[in-house]
Amino acid sequence: MCSYQNCKGKFKSKEEFFKHVLEHFQPVRPYYVCPYDESCNKKYIILNTLKEHIDIHHLKKLDNHKCDGCGKHFQTATGLYYHKNKYHYCKLENNIKETQIAIKFENQTDN
Repeated sequence: MCSYQNCKGKFKSKEEFFKHVLEHFQPVRPYYVCPYDESCNKKYIILNTLKEHIDIHHLKKLDNHKCDGCGKHFQTATGLYYHKNKYHYCKLENNIKETQIAIKFENQTDN
């Protein structure tokens, strides 16, 4: 329960509580509110995040971002970006190192 100046907010998780507490201390920012459903009540600071929310939860546009490395589908461009960095960036870096080593080896054997 929040004890900030007569605030009686109750929360299901620690994450919800901490997010609420931050609202008491952060300056008021403009929010983009989801226009689809009154029960949705989602607010976003970034307009693009609201658009992604609408696409996924209200328009049911799923899996429209495909990884060219493995073919896996993602709901958002951000999800695809993090996937590529986590699972494919290291492989690319290792392939570059292996190629550089092979070129060095070939150059040494040519002499």
